[in-house]
Amino acid sequence: PALNKALGEWICDYSLQNGIPIPFPNPLITPDMIDACSFGEAFYGFDPKDDRAVADFLVYCCGGYNYRKSKFYSEHQSLYDEVLPSCLARLSPFLAVWETNDEARCKHVSKVAFVGALCSYRIRKHIEVDYIPAASGDLKLLVTAVLKYAENMLRSYLGIRSRLGHAELPDNIKTEIGCYFTERFGERIVQRDSVPEYEKLYEAKDEDFSLEKALDIERSSWSITEELIEEFEDTVPFETVYLEKTSEILAVTEKVQDKNHEDPIQVFLDEILEYKEFFEAVVSRDMALQRAFCREKGMFPESAFDFINEKAGDILGDILLEETDGGYEIIEDYKEMFETEEGYANP
Repeated sequence: PALNKALGEWICDYSLQNGIPIPFPNPLITPDMIDACSFGEAFYGFDPKDDRAVADFLVYCCGGYNYRKSKFYSEHQSLYDEVLPSCLARLSPFLAVWETNDEARCKHVSKVAFVGALCSYRIRKHIEVDYIPAASGDLKLLVTAVLKYAENMLRSYLGIRSRLGHAELPDNIKTEIGCYFTERFGERIVQRDSVPEYEKLYEAKDEDFSLEKALDIERSSWSITEELIEEFEDTVPFETVYLEKTSEILAVTEKVQDKNHEDPIQVFLDEILEYKEFFEAVVSRDMALQRAFCREKGMFPESAFDFINEKAGDILGDILLEETDGGYEIIEDYKEMFETEEGYANP
């Protein structure tokens, strides 16, 4: 992965200097590699009149959603790879991908070829290119929404109830996607996932409402209630248990409220009392004292460091300590909270 950016730049430079288009899509060149390059447009070598090539470009390079990571992709891989790009190919006239006369979007890139590569100086040329960016932010949002909307349609035809959330799409695009799926699958309706047996118990029965049956249900419920009361009449009354539990809850609540009124820094210092000497050594930047504390306690410095940062995160909402050469220091933003002329502030 560390070579992705350098290698991508070198492939781009070689293509531009020698007039050799880079085939697209190319399984050896990943979208991550293209994203790491300063001039990704060099990799989009395809005919813009080829709708399927445009669709592949939109899927690979313009979408913010990778449908191949869907939890249903592995089970329906061939169908996903056929339907979703084909759906985008049909929509390419609606997406206004190529605005060749839009001078306002025109950009300029200036670069030296093969930076960082071991190569002859005579082939390291200076490259300048004027170009129109292939994908705008608006296009990325639109393609992402289209992919998710189309996958929802595909899931519906597969009988999958799970749905993806997405941005709202124009009506003409939703209509076109609907037409594509109708042409591809016909009007057939795929049965939904089989309903678990326990869910069937909660399904409403297809019959008229009966007041008499409703009254029977009510009478039955009261009868069961009376039996339960008789069964447990020797136990502690419900009211007593309820009041005791309520008192416990109120006591805990009052304790939390009292704690919330305390100074959070003091609460934090109280919580790390057993590590106070270590924390003082960190604040005063005494690396030797940090190590001595840990040797005396028979612990690793990392343990004290993690404990203090965990308490700081819980109480103060952020960590306080950072690792440095030879030991630990308090993060710059929080030094004033704890430092004094003596080295340690204890409010």
